[in-house]
Amino acid sequence: MNHLHDLPRYCPDCGVTLTEEDDLAVEYWQGEQRIYHVWCRTCSWAGDITRVRRMVGHEPAD
Repeated sequence: MNHLHDLPRYCPDCGVTLTEEDDLAVEYWQGEQRIYHVWCRTCSWAGDITRVRRMVGHEPAD
């Protein structure tokens, strides 16, 4: 696993790059799952980002 490669680079809310010293991206683990807690200095969005390996969804009705 390359932790720096998987580090979030863009804010999921506003899209600005998360490379400034004031931005925050911290990796932590919950069992086998890697989670990045992110805070964006531009829009003040904060939240957790995880990798989704498989998603099962539904199709909207016509």
